[in-house]
Amino acid sequence: MIKRIRRDQLKLGMYIHDLNCSWVDHPFLLNSLKVEDEKTLAKIAEIGVKELFIDTDKGLDVLDAQREEDYKAEVHREFHEKIADTQRHGSSPSPSVPLKEEIANARVVHDDAQLIVHKILSDVRLGKQVEVEKIEPVLERISRWN
Repeated sequence: MIKRIRRDQLKLGMYIHDLNCSWVDHPFLLNSLKVEDEKTLAKIAEIGVKELFIDTDKGLDVLDAQREEDYKAEVHREFHEKIADTQRHGSSPSPSVPLKEEIANARVVHDDAQLIVHKILSDVRLGKQVEVEKIEPVLERISRWN
């Protein structure tokens, strides 16, 4: 089961499912890993992670931690409350692009970025040089999309 915990609840023997930060913001090869030593705990504290997700099927559990499903439901509810509040107060201009189109564009950019990241990680594992010129177009699309 995936659960959300505070960084101070993280202990040796836990399996991190997701560090809850961008891969460029942490020194680990992957976003998921087993916490096997104090050095890993120190690195996670150093990069400023406040909350993360653990996989209790692969490591130790925190009994009172929030389940991922409950967390997602909470975020979903808060998101819709903010939208409703914005619509009531009329403080937000209408989007220039329909939401369905934005979501489709975001999926394409996400998929492209994911392919590039997997290629980079594969190249790193094989000792190949990272081809920066293949990364730049995706980064440009991400920055344009914001």
